[in-house]
Amino acid sequence: MTLITYYHGRCLLSLLYLTLFSISILIQSTAATPVLNSLKARQDGIPPAPADPPLQPGDGSGPWKSEDPSWGDYLLEIKYRGIASGADIKGLHNAADNMRYYLDGSGKDLNTPPESIMKDLANFKAAVHATAQNSAKSTYTKAAASPGAPETFSTPWDVYGYADGNFNDDWFYAMGAFSYSVSGKVTVSGGKSSLEYVVHIFDRYNWDSGKSTNLGPINIKDDELARLHKVGLAREFVIRGSSAVQKVDDYDPNVTLPEPDTDGDGRGRD
Repeated sequence: MTLITYYHGRCLLSLLYLTLFSISILIQSTAATPVLNSLKARQDGIPPAPADPPLQPGDGSGPWKSEDPSWGDYLLEIKYRGIASGADIKGLHNAADNMRYYLDGSGKDLNTPPESIMKDLANFKAAVHATAQNSAKSTYTKAAASPGAPETFSTPWDVYGYADGNFNDDWFYAMGAFSYSVSGKVTVSGGKSSLEYVVHIFDRYNWDSGKSTNLGPINIKDDELARLHKVGLAREFVIRGSSAVQKVDDYDPNVTLPEPDTDGDGRGRD
């Protein structure tokens, strides 16, 4: 392949990208928001998210840009950008955004506010509610024994998995199973008590050899998407986020907590 042919091909691919995606605008959240949320939580005396869950054997596609791309790889990139646009048309906006973020290849952490997931997935909101309820109740006893001094808690990462009814199509394709944690503090002072807590989520957007899933009539192959990471036409990344502080004044451990606020501060995606 001559140098002229190569650059001609790259120009053609660029034109195809512009044509294919002129109807869509990528709105990407940055990694700054969860960091700011974490700092705010620390200033409020609420523990930050736990350390990232360890990588499991065989997790991910291996080193980034470890091989040279072929023409077939460029065609694969076009294919999956087209699938992302199709997902947008079907209303799967989070799935489309995450796929495009992967294909854009920055590899930087992507913020996803837990509020936006709780708003869409009732089972996840219920899981967070139960975790906060149980953790706060057990922490209250310690707080009551030393009035005025807040007692904190931080739950280990728990996996929100593929049980029936856990996902809608958008979040299934956007993240699949992911990890979550709740951290907070209980304060007892002057005969009153209060609770403040934060919800954290974590997921690695990567691929496992041999797996595939269907999006309508289209079969999405992990091996194809992993290939794009290996040749540098995409890059795996981490999804993480911390909610705004959830506050419960006049907290009573014997009364069911209010459901978590899913509005947050408006950082969810459109």
